[in-house]
Amino acid sequence: MKERILITGGAGFIGTHLVDSLFSQGNQIVVLDNLSTGNLKNLRDDVTFIKGDIGDKKTVIRALEGCTKVYHHAAELGVDRVLSMSDEAMADVDYYGTKMVLEACRCSEVKTLLFASTSEVYGDYLKEDLPMEENDNFKPDTPYGEAKKNAEVLCQEFSKETGMNTVCVRYFNVYGARQTFNGYAIPNFIRAALKNETIKIHGDGTQIRDFTYIDDAVRMTVDVCHEKFNGEIFNIGSGDYVNMIDLASIIKRLCKSKSEIKFIAPRRPTDTHNKYSDPSKVIRMTGVNSKMDFEKGLMETIEYYKKTM
Repeated sequence: MKERILITGGAGFIGTHLVDSLFSQGNQIVVLDNLSTGNLKNLRDDVTFIKGDIGDKKTVIRALEGCTKVYHHAAELGVDRVLSMSDEAMADVDYYGTKMVLEACRCSEVKTLLFASTSEVYGDYLKEDLPMEENDNFKPDTPYGEAKKNAEVLCQEFSKETGMNTVCVRYFNVYGARQTFNGYAIPNFIRAALKNETIKIHGDGTQIRDFTYIDDAVRMTVDVCHEKFNGEIFNIGSGDYVNMIDLASIIKRLCKSKSEIKFIAPRRPTDTHNKYSDPSKVIRMTGVNSKMDFEKGLMETIEYYKKTM
């Protein structure tokens, strides 16, 4: 059934790709974004765009008019941006902003809300305890991760209280076209490699990450945003990993770059954490998994930055 869908943060990296995917299925799309990190140039013209903050309940209620589903992706994103903010300012968006969206849903026809969380909720793991599973015992060790984990709990409590369906997804290092340079490894490595400038790695480079291609992340996200998954939390990841030294070397090779690789001080303790996902739950419950070959995904991303840098 075709629906009218609200995407908060819909002018952002994942948001614009969600817009394209859901619009291609014949849905009517409404985007609410304050453009603090989003870009209207990446947003198609045939959607309804409302500029505003999720902290403004009247604006959210207006955006929700006629909508039956919400993809809540508005958040403070990017290491550089998060590090520049106070814990209170970040919580205002990632926790209290989510609370405002949920409260606005009380006044609407929304039946299902998907909340975009993050792998940072897991905190630090011993390498031998990886991969990260949704039901593991864990504790966030950053204000950003804590705000996201609290918002997950809020969504589940709201579902029990109101009967509205809520689903949470934890993204693992999504990459691809349209991603900004706001502290993200892959676009920054690519930019440096294309310019033959130094590729800088925070820490000693042995830390591992799970990088998920944007098309795979969107496909999994759309498939789990369904009432039958009410109350569920899903990892959105590839289930594979690469260390940062190898990542830099692969990008350097694919760009045919003369860049040097340099190790610099971590910006924060999480720069040295190891993490990758166990995506078996989303595969088991939807049949959808990560399909993009890593080097092919990197080449697609490199070609995008060649055209747009």
